[in-house]
Amino acid sequence: MPDKNNTRKLKRLLNKKLGLRINSSVVGLYILAFTHGSKNIRDNNGHKLNFERLEFLGDSVIKLIVTEVLHNQSRNWSKAETTNLRSLIICRSHLNLVGQKMCLIELVQTSTSVPSFGEDIHGNLLESLIGTIFIDLGYNQSKKYFLEHVLKFYSPHHSSLLL
Repeated sequence: MPDKNNTRKLKRLLNKKLGLRINSSVVGLYILAFTHGSKNIRDNNGHKLNFERLEFLGDSVIKLIVTEVLHNQSRNWSKAETTNLRSLIICRSHLNLVGQKMCLIELVQTSTSVPSFGEDIHGNLLESLIGTIFIDLGYNQSKKYFLEHVLKFYSPHHSSLLL
């Protein structure tokens, strides 16, 4: 993991850039959310420590948030219409674009040069961030963060579907 100065710097960036107020006791979790596998960090049992598991969790949390909001707002839409809207809102290209607009790449901890990453890194980091907020603060705060801080980076057409 990063040294104390890098930890403080990342905590400051997260709090300022992303509108978070991270408690010192969980800052390591947020650092992990932006740690790329190229760092090759492992725990005492040899398990890799990077953002991939948080990304997996965040993907599901984002899907649940969007599903819940669409369900509550679309009582007269068919299942197929709602499913299509959800797919449109959470598709990889939209998540990548939103993560890029949020400048999440600036927070990544890596051993390789950032420009060598593909476009999916942006969406992966967004999913990892939402997964981390879910672990730290729970579903309701994850939903609140997504709707207040992430949704504004979507196009007006897509964000209007969830407002």
